[in-house]
Amino acid sequence: MGFDAITGDEHPSFAQALETSMVCEIPYEILDDLSGKMPKLRQQIMRLMSNEIKGDQEMILLLSKKNAEERLAAFLYNLSTRFSQRGFSPREFRLTMTRGDIGNYLV
Repeated sequence: MGFDAITGDEHPSFAQALETSMVCEIPYEILDDLSGKMPKLRQQIMRLMSNEIKGDQEMILLLSKKNAEERLAAFLYNLSTRFSQRGFSPREFRLTMTRGDIGNYLV
């Protein structure tokens, strides 16, 4: 989160935690300096940026080409994949968003 503010001083996006969360703010100048000194960090940042671009492209396709049922299926599949990547069950997980919030997200 936060790559969208690299070109400016403000974050045009918004995030709301649905669970108890921790956030660590790293000023861009410090991150840029560290990534110049640590090639592995730079590679990971590039991977994260690439994944964010890919996710945005997939969301654009999802919203423009799929019907409501397909959008919901893709949303649940994406959540399942993300839980699995973090070592949690890909089949059983709690949806913390309300039905209305999920619907608004997928419109």
